Amino acid sequence: MIRRLLLLTLVGLVHSAALAPPLSNLTPKLSSPSLSVGIIVVGHFMKLPLALLTVLLSAPLTVSHAAHAADDAITTPRIESFPREGKGYALIDWHQRAEDFLAFTLDPVRKGDYLPLMWWDDSKVHWKQTTFGLPSYVGMKHQWGVFRNAHEGIVTMGTLISGALLGHDMTRYSVPGGAHPVNLVRMQEAYFLPEDGVFLDGIGSHSDGSFW
Repeated sequence: MIRRLLLLTLVGLVHSAALAPPLSNLTPKLSSPSLSVGIIVVGHFMKLPLALLTVLLSAPLTVSHAAHAADDAITTPRIESFPREGKGYALIDWHQRAEDFLAFTLDPVRKGDYLPLMWWDDSKVHWKQTTFGLPSYVGMKHQWGVFRNAHEGIVTMGTLISGALLGHDMTRYSVPGGAHPVNLVRMQEAYFLPEDGVFLDGIGSHSDGSFW
């Protein structure tokens, strides 16, 4: 019971110190010394660790600093006259935008100009299984037939990271047109160069030149 009363007293001291006005213009950020002494005395009887006592002593200083800083804020009338939100302002739903991008990109059967963006790559240069490619840029008709295995890991891996951050299991991703979920992460082994033990940006590249 006594420890509970001491704890309530300690909380009250911290709260009072946080709301205390500055002592003077020379020390605007310091709260009353008597309150700090009170915190130390109560903390001693409660046998609080030194680290916790230090935090309690610094709490009023920090909160008091924030409380009085607002009073000293400088305002500019011209800036204050600006509208808080622009006319016709609409916040973009970036989560939905990312979901739409993922669905649009990882769809090898999508139809339209410069589509599909995703294609299956059976070149099997280093990794003897099928992988997939995405274009580094959009604007070439039938680009999957032109690029073949000339796709970049920085593009495909970046897309998979986006999907994972959205909460999708990219090791069991249901690609449109496929009968079963596929492991798109495992397919990134196509960029791995066994003799050097590193991943490269392009399939069939070498590590003794530019990364690009």
